[in-house]
Amino acid sequence: MTSFVFKIIAMVTMVCDHIGTLLFPDSVALRCIGRCAFVIYAFLMAESFRHLRDRPDRITYHLQKLSLLILVTEVPYDYVETGSLDNPSTQTAAFTLLLGFGALALADRFRDNWKTQALIYLSAAAASYYIRSNFKLAGVLLIVAFFYYLQQFEHLSVPRRMLWLLAIMLAYWPIYILGLSEFGGVQAWIDTFVRRLPWLAVHIALVVPLACYNGQLGYRSKAFNFVYSWFYPLHFAVLSLVRFFFVAG
Repeated sequence: MTSFVFKIIAMVTMVCDHIGTLLFPDSVALRCIGRCAFVIYAFLMAESFRHLRDRPDRITYHLQKLSLLILVTEVPYDYVETGSLDNPSTQTAAFTLLLGFGALALADRFRDNWKTQALIYLSAAAASYYIRSNFKLAGVLLIVAFFYYLQQFEHLSVPRRMLWLLAIMLAYWPIYILGLSEFGGVQAWIDTFVRRLPWLAVHIALVVPLACYNGQLGYRSKAFNFVYSWFYPLHFAVLSLVRFFFVAG
């Protein structure tokens, strides 16, 4: 599977997730489908950094683009998610992607100092949690884990890739639940874990297609790159109109 295929899957599953949030909040199926989106975006973000790590101009460009996406997405995101134009209780996942990508870029300056790298990663994860970004601390750490996996995946057989990815998912999941439960203690963690068990199944299932990634871009065009780059804020803008005309009223 190519990056192009994963980009299509990420966009489609993200729309399913947000349609479910807005119009069908009780739909387990749509929310489960939506769990694919961030995992794939995190995977593609790590892959982008892997190819750009020695091109500081391109890294700067990506950081600027992610920052711009936050600026144009945060208000419609808040409105779609909560009906408010300013809701400090949750932030768009673009913050998580920015912190993850930025942490990789900063830590890469200390390639021979794993302690400094670990401190940078943990600091970025903590920042994501405290600003209440989507996927909180687990999202940043997932991007980092995918980056280290992608550094050596081409030398692994598909079964061994699946084992590596399964280990990543099984490590990611309890941290993700910890963030969702707001560090509320053991009982809160267990309650959140039980409610989200269908999501765990989706994360485990994603191991198979991710292990089949071939490292190729696939189909490319300026038109598609534009759509992919701006799909995130554009789909929130459309959903904002849907909420205003058909839900809020």
